[in-house]
Amino acid sequence: PIAHEVIWEFLVDVAWAVPLGCALAVLVAALVVRRGLAPLRELAARARAIQPGSHLPRLANATLPAELIPLVAAFDEATARLDSALAAQKRFTANAAHELRTPLTVLSGRLDRLVTGPVNAEDIRMLQADCQRMTRVVAQLTALARAESIVTMPETRTMIAPLLREVACSLAPLAVSRDVRIGLDVAVEQLKVRGTAEAIEAMLRNVVENAIQHAPNGTEVAIRLDPDATVEIEDAGPGIPASLRSQVFERFWRGSWSRHVGSGLGLAIVGEAATQIGAAVAVEDAPSGGARVVLRFDPA
Repeated sequence: PIAHEVIWEFLVDVAWAVPLGCALAVLVAALVVRRGLAPLRELAARARAIQPGSHLPRLANATLPAELIPLVAAFDEATARLDSALAAQKRFTANAAHELRTPLTVLSGRLDRLVTGPVNAEDIRMLQADCQRMTRVVAQLTALARAESIVTMPETRTMIAPLLREVACSLAPLAVSRDVRIGLDVAVEQLKVRGTAEAIEAMLRNVVENAIQHAPNGTEVAIRLDPDATVEIEDAGPGIPASLRSQVFERFWRGSWSRHVGSGLGLAIVGEAATQIGAAVAVEDAPSGGARVVLRFDPA
């Protein structure tokens, strides 16, 4: 009887509070979890609000749980790279449309004249020149798109002397056709620099080609590789005024004094590739009165 009485008093005085305590504990836990998940619900809402064509927002903020901040920060880095790629794609499309519109219009007009009039050798030559210009523009736009999309890992290293020789040899026919010599002076053979071969080759090729196009007949384009991973390309052309040197790496910019009719993309490719691999490029006066383009790479 004493045990029964103790049990009964326990049930009457204490046991009834156990369900109430459990209910309160569940309610408090639910409120805490709900409040703790509020930043995640806000994060999900911001992610759902992203629309096609809109700027990709950054989702990391101080209200997130500490455990999720690294994950969201990594996601923000990925969206930043994606945003940059989409912007580069838009620029490429705009550049292509801008640069191809005029030669396509000219080409269409000349073809119309061929249909309605007699065909002569001069018309055919002009059509060939238009096609060559369009081919060059497409090639440069493609090179610009590749330069924008280059991802260089910090440990990427490239031998630069072989690339210089390869570029000089590949551009030799162009130099011969314009009665221009190419001089190559390599101070050190076993020199590695930071960057991919694709980016470095694009920089060297466009600078040397630009120098050949602007060099007068019978002159030389001098290429020199110094031990400090600096490449200098000099020509005896008209040069570039100091007040305009900041503009030469802009897209579609062409100097009014230049006798070469180009697309204005060559040095833009150089500037973009230099940015991607952490190199520096500058324009100076050459002793011959032309331009000297200095490419400074990061040696290994």
